[in-house]
Amino acid sequence: MASPKSYQEFLSMVQHHETSNLTQFLDAPTVPLLKSLRMPKHHFPGTYILDYTKSKYIAASQGMESVSGYRSQSFLEGGLDFTTQIWHNEDAKIFSDKVHSTNLKFLQEIPTQQHGNYLFTCNYRIRTRFGGFRNILQQSVFLQSAETGEPLATMGCITDISSLRMDGRVTHTVEPITENGLGEPVISNVYYARPEDGLLSTREVEIVKCICEGLSSAEIAKKLFISVYTVNNHRQHIMQKTNSRNVADVIKYAIRQGWL
Repeated sequence: MASPKSYQEFLSMVQHHETSNLTQFLDAPTVPLLKSLRMPKHHFPGTYILDYTKSKYIAASQGMESVSGYRSQSFLEGGLDFTTQIWHNEDAKIFSDKVHSTNLKFLQEIPTQQHGNYLFTCNYRIRTRFGGFRNILQQSVFLQSAETGEPLATMGCITDISSLRMDGRVTHTVEPITENGLGEPVISNVYYARPEDGLLSTREVEIVKCICEGLSSAEIAKKLFISVYTVNNHRQHIMQKTNSRNVADVIKYAIRQGWL
């Protein structure tokens, strides 16, 4: 059977399958998953169970609202149609063309009974109700799969990592779940929607955000505990890398990345 070329094709394909007794995971759906997560301190997840064959959420915890800004009921009633509507367009394309297709290929290469032994992680930006974006970390395991290898149901957690990252990177990993936690990744990729997205270093991204806040070089230096000379060097590199002529262009670049 030919592999689907996109996430939507995959969802259309698995509609012909049926899941069984997903309600068995409702009593304590997150216990085995939470044990395997690498979660930043003081970050609390929203949890869910998703049936791909119906494109519907079987369960969505109250934590989904604190993480995403949308009521849990919005996910339960809207299903995957709602989720895809709030995804950042660039990240949705990366997920469809890169992340999901890589996951699917990996799953089809291993026995279906081993599908639940791996943690699948990626991040993406979602649009808030107020027009900005949040960066979401999604970690999930697959609960049921078809004999041909396509996953039919998944259980996962989402966490708001906006305070840690708001650049245009989509990081994707697949890690084995062992008795001692997570093993070394069997898949580890970083994707960028546009070539220029990967041009700026972490420090340069920090400085761009400071520039957008209206801070002077001296104020940025004080905030980041570096010298004014270093800040000015970074500013020069930022202008060159982003092909910006002035601060207004830098701000436009930051908006395109979803940093503001």
